[in-house]
Amino acid sequence: MSYASHIAVLLCLAFTVACSGEQGFGGFSGSTASKKASDHNADDKQATKSSQTANNTSSKDQSPSAPGSTPVGTKPAAGVDLNGIPHPDQSSRSNGQVTDTFNLNKKIGQQDIVWVIDNSSSMSNEISYVVQNFDRFLNTMKDRTDIKVALISGETKPPATYGVDLPASVAGVNIQKFSYEITSINALGVLAASSCALATTVVTKANFGGVVLDQICGVTVPPRKVATVFHNEILASARGVLSGGFYRTSANKIFVIVSDDEAQLVDSGIFTQAMSHAGIGPYKVFAFVATDASTCSVSHVGKSYLNLAAATGGQAFDICATDWGSTFEDIGRRIVAAARTRFAVSDASLKAITQVAIDGAVIPAGSYTFQGGVLTFKDGVVPPQAAELRVTYQVE
Repeated sequence: MSYASHIAVLLCLAFTVACSGEQGFGGFSGSTASKKASDHNADDKQATKSSQTANNTSSKDQSPSAPGSTPVGTKPAAGVDLNGIPHPDQSSRSNGQVTDTFNLNKKIGQQDIVWVIDNSSSMSNEISYVVQNFDRFLNTMKDRTDIKVALISGETKPPATYGVDLPASVAGVNIQKFSYEITSINALGVLAASSCALATTVVTKANFGGVVLDQICGVTVPPRKVATVFHNEILASARGVLSGGFYRTSANKIFVIVSDDEAQLVDSGIFTQAMSHAGIGPYKVFAFVATDASTCSVSHVGKSYLNLAAATGGQAFDICATDWGSTFEDIGRRIVAAARTRFAVSDASLKAITQVAIDGAVIPAGSYTFQGGVLTFKDGVVPPQAAELRVTYQVE
């Protein structure tokens, strides 16, 4: 590789500009174009604002570092599930050092993607945008990462609801459809209930014959005026449908929510607590919702969705936009980029990383971390398509 090419790679990484059109989730901005929306028939609701917090922990270096090497964090733990994380295509050993080589011109990583789409009567335009552009979303990813897609939305029952009707396979990717009514206020509740083990979401029968939601994923849900029998029965029926086999252990979890209202049945605060009990690992939220800048007719700003998108490193988009195709492609590129940031080493006795190089260009030590047998590039550092990644490290 030429010296100029080396410099180009380093500049791409140093300034967090995406190689080959890719970049980390953090650099993604939404569209603010406006559209003419249909009338919204939702009841008057009060928006709830919550924030998601994350605890950042660090571990001390547990092994000495040799001159010119980078000390690592916790050594690979026995039994760590590395399925779905790229493993080396080749490994070589010399003088107590191992070099793992990764060929990145292939599908990298696993992505479990769940779309939750409000199918209330005010959503007909937005649903049509999803259907029209869904193949663009999938085509951006299908040949570059292993994707699994679930769609949660209701069935089409005019004039009351407008379900999302997609074929079982779009752009050659299988789509699992879970038919549950997503109203203007219950998207987060259904997503949480479906993601947790069935027994952790508790409902009790009421005297009037319906059900009352007591807990979701083991988290107590305070009584809410909007929690009608209808809504509670939907959450009760959706319990555990994703946790029962959809999620893969080492796949990245991506949630895409489309709604023109605020989440009031389960807000962002309860959702965050519930998902911490779900045991599916980190996730990112992308949301097409009303923002403070929306110019079309909407009922409420989707504050809970905005909070979750910001807190998880995802992105929120103005639901009043009309050009959703380019946005769908951009989300796909971000998902692919995220898949190209974690790599499993071949030798669990790793003591210290000596060098990491992309196409021969050495990457600064501060650009990556090591934990549990996995090398992880920090935000903004994305090896380009068709690159060769080499990780050299000392072993015990």
